[in-house]
Amino acid sequence: MSEAIPPNASNWALFDMNDQMHNFNDFSGKPIVLSFWATWCPPCRAELPELKELKEEFSNQIHVVAASEESIETIQQSGLNNTYSFLYSTPGYPAFFKIDTYPTLMIIDKKMNIVFKNIGAGKVNTEENRSFIKSLISEN
Repeated sequence: MSEAIPPNASNWALFDMNDQMHNFNDFSGKPIVLSFWATWCPPCRAELPELKELKEEFSNQIHVVAASEESIETIQQSGLNNTYSFLYSTPGYPAFFKIDTYPTLMIIDKKMNIVFKNIGAGKVNTEENRSFIKSLISEN
């Protein structure tokens, strides 16, 4: 699949755990592993260690973004921010993404096209996904 993220959906505010605002467009230029998640969701929490492994393996070649509509305070109270540096709070997801199930995982190429989407729990750090991410990194 390849679906371009329209400008109004790529221009949304994400807040890191220091309450610094980031525009989703700031992550363009590198592949993005984007997880829509919540602290109360056991499969979402189970996915976080795999996202961390991908972030560590690919270091500065990709962005890992785990976006929650919960407040920064709620995420901090979960303690997850002590282990995972890629957690973000957002006041709302753009309607374009059609998020109605947690977790929902998307892989986005350097040009802000959704090239993979998985709704619900699934293995994230698989050889197939790592190979796919490597191919996205090497694309011009």
